[in-house]
Amino acid sequence: MRLILFILFISVSCFAQNSGTLEVVVKDPSGALINKAQVQLIKNGKFHTTVQTNQKGEARFNKLTSGPYQLHIEAAGFKAYDLEVDVAGSNRKEVSLEIDVIKVDVDVSEEAQVRNTNPNSASFSNVLTADQIAQLPDDPEEFENAINQLAGPGSQIRVNGFRGGKLPPKSQIREIRFRLNPYAAENHDAGFGLVDVITKPGVNSWHGSLNVGFRDEAMNARQVFAPFRGPEQQRRFGLSLDGPLWKNHTSLFLNVDGSLFFDARPIFATLPTGTFSDLAYRPSRRLNIDARVEHVLTKTHTARLQFQRNAGVQNNLGVGDFDLPSRGFAQNQTEYIARFSDSGVIRKKYFNELRVQARWLETETRSVSQGQTILVPGSFNDGSAQRTGGRRQFDLEIADNVDYALEKHGVRFGTLF
Repeated sequence: MRLILFILFISVSCFAQNSGTLEVVVKDPSGALINKAQVQLIKNGKFHTTVQTNQKGEARFNKLTSGPYQLHIEAAGFKAYDLEVDVAGSNRKEVSLEIDVIKVDVDVSEEAQVRNTNPNSASFSNVLTADQIAQLPDDPEEFENAINQLAGPGSQIRVNGFRGGKLPPKSQIREIRFRLNPYAAENHDAGFGLVDVITKPGVNSWHGSLNVGFRDEAMNARQVFAPFRGPEQQRRFGLSLDGPLWKNHTSLFLNVDGSLFFDARPIFATLPTGTFSDLAYRPSRRLNIDARVEHVLTKTHTARLQFQRNAGVQNNLGVGDFDLPSRGFAQNQTEYIARFSDSGVIRKKYFNELRVQARWLETETRSVSQGQTILVPGSFNDGSAQRTGGRRQFDLEIADNVDYALEKHGVRFGTLF
């Protein structure tokens, strides 16, 4: 029995002398511990095992055969580290990793201002295709607001070279081009971009479309100072018709759109008799008519004749907050536009574009009440809005642009009256 115990004791002693443990602590250059570093143990050039460091930066290997080992340590953001260790019994190694070199690729290109004013740059003008135009709102006012937001503040919108008036329906627009060059020859407002809306050319078959829209206050919340949720409703419609009057020669484009809208503005005022709280009903309506005729004079010349009437009425403006119903006023605006344009090639090297536009604008404002006005800041405003009056305006614009093509260059000149 004693012999057996002696043999077991000798065996355990030999095994203990031939095995060991290795603990590796990984730190950064400042001495802070590195978590989730990969510590790989290699024996005689062959992979043995891999351990990830814990939150204390420790990686532990147990039951290792005594002898030489290689360690390969990697951590994100640090250089890889290799070292050799001799394992005999219990061993502990502390390793400090160096921060890896950060590589940055710098792409040198033109400045935005230079790129936008370079006619050969892709950013010189941006074009919305028919598919992109189809994604814009159907409502004419929302459609125009979306284009203004894309163009940026101060930009002017032109339809076939003409400024002012209403935009044609989306179905009659071929493309929308944003011209970002403030130094273009035809740009008379330095520092602002131009938005050119180009309509589709003459058609050889009749097409028509009708769209309607409806919206009310069903999804609205009650306004903070309103005693109850105010009414709101919008009904809009649009009709477009285009087709040939004389096939391959003359085309007609007709557009009609309008809307009926009303909402409610809360009134919350403090009168000598007490607090006054109510909702002011504000109705409005508009109707726009647009007719355009295109005629092919020759194979290289096209003439356009267009007439627009845009009218709108807004009632009970100026009421709300501290302003009582007596402060309301109505505003009527009617606009008439007549346009003529001719464009075509002259002697193969010249392209001439002539535009003539006449515009009448009538604006009338009427106050709900007449007489004195009482203003009590922070409490109430009562009496007349004193906004009665009107304005009549007539504008005539004549422009002619000529483009001359050279072999590698182009020259543009013209006049604007």
